[in-house]
Amino acid sequence: MQHRIYEKNEDYTSIFIEEVKKIEKGLEEAPIRPIPRRVTLADVKLENNIRSGVKEERGNLLISRDLSTDKMNVVMKREAFTLFLPQVDFPQVYDLAWAYANADPKWWSKCTSEVNIPTMPRYFAPEVLQWYKAKNRWQVIKSITKALLFLYKQHPDKVISLKDYLTLTMIAMKYPSVRMSKRELIVLKSLVHAIRLGGAKLESLSKYTGLSLASISRALRDLISKGVIYGPYVIYLPKMNLSTYLMELKNPTKDEIEFLENFPYTYTTYVTLRNVNYIYFLIPSKYENVFSQLNGREMRLGKAEGFSFDLHSLATIEPEEVLGLMASGYNSAQDTPLEWREIYRSSKPPIKLDKADMLALSAINSRGKASRTYLHRIGVPNAAERFAKYKKHEIIVKGYYPAGVGLGEALLVRLNLPYKDLLRVRAAFSSVSSPIIFFTSGGLVGMIAIIFANEHIIGTVMKSIRILFKDHLEKIDYLLSIGPSNWQLPIDLWNEEEQSFEMNLDPFIRTFSPRLGDELSEKILRRLP
Repeated sequence: MQHRIYEKNEDYTSIFIEEVKKIEKGLEEAPIRPIPRRVTLADVKLENNIRSGVKEERGNLLISRDLSTDKMNVVMKREAFTLFLPQVDFPQVYDLAWAYANADPKWWSKCTSEVNIPTMPRYFAPEVLQWYKAKNRWQVIKSITKALLFLYKQHPDKVISLKDYLTLTMIAMKYPSVRMSKRELIVLKSLVHAIRLGGAKLESLSKYTGLSLASISRALRDLISKGVIYGPYVIYLPKMNLSTYLMELKNPTKDEIEFLENFPYTYTTYVTLRNVNYIYFLIPSKYENVFSQLNGREMRLGKAEGFSFDLHSLATIEPEEVLGLMASGYNSAQDTPLEWREIYRSSKPPIKLDKADMLALSAINSRGKASRTYLHRIGVPNAAERFAKYKKHEIIVKGYYPAGVGLGEALLVRLNLPYKDLLRVRAAFSSVSSPIIFFTSGGLVGMIAIIFANEHIIGTVMKSIRILFKDHLEKIDYLLSIGPSNWQLPIDLWNEEEQSFEMNLDPFIRTFSPRLGDELSEKILRRLP
């Protein structure tokens, strides 16, 4: 896009109005904010905020005279687009205007802010939108803006929330799809081979792909930065005395959602189109007896005793092949060995861990790695010795693991099948998709699968599952919200003496007491440790 060169004596108001008319024609929507009477240069201080370089004063728009020509172009376009955005109480809505103005991601990144809500995917607009080509980016911006205007006009008495905006963003961007280069796709496909062989060393990836070690390293860094994979280290959480639980929650209230977003053991949340939430918790094992009782009205909990992840090769599959591949996969698999359940049984750490260890492990969990320099800066002494200790006792394990981003559209499937069928279900689903599968016991018994499938075959996959598993299928639905977890180790809750995390279950019980009932709630509260 060719930028205009501004002269000192330009009629900025006319130029601004011209841009507004251009946007109005493209959006097929009228501005909903007042158009400035005058647009002029002024002594406006340049600050790193969402409306950087401008000030509104008595109906006029003042633009900083200190802006470079490139930034002047961005500001004129950004402010013109802002007139079409509803007034909301979160700044991220202005990311749409920055995106329309094709802002330099470096400047944009300094002026906007990241959103990390455990029940929603991570959002940072400059990173998310930079992967779109100009035409596709405009379609995303246009879709989100028109949807916001629809909500604003149809429900003027209802406040548009940040979560509304994030949900619209995910839908418009077909989240979790992202653009990947040919090299990145080759490396991502090679991880299928590596994971199944139990490792992902650069040498083995190089041998499999034919790419140089340097090319693979660059591709892995790019895939990590896009959130497609994480690594090269992950924490083996059962050795942190943590057990995995999943909760099925139908039609959650606003208070329940807000509580889950702030509950320190909420790992991630999957939200279906029918507003059924599946919440993935990591619970200190000493609270399991209490947590397993928390089943109530439209609320079921189950402990994960089996887990499987398979990354499909991303090879093209035709819709006509789907049914046959799934049937063949299911029929070719064996019973799941019962002893595999032991892998997911939680235990105290094999070595004593202190608060400094928690700082280090938290950094590794969120970053996939942590240099000695970084660990030293955050207050972790003897970083090299500690890191070697984590590896030796397998508290952290080596590997690049996909996060689900970029693997296609997502479905959630609930199957009423026993544990022995886990390998069969995995074989059926992994023949056409990349599935994450949990086997849970307790109030929520059976299998919960998150299936990532190519958009070209997603409808056929859904139909095939209905046919093949009809007698055992409890639920199948598109996922509205799915993404990498933003979970952080609750460092302050680590009990060094007991080598376990502490948890206050009292607010959890009180939040969900309308579903549990007064009698069960009081009974559980009396028995809390």
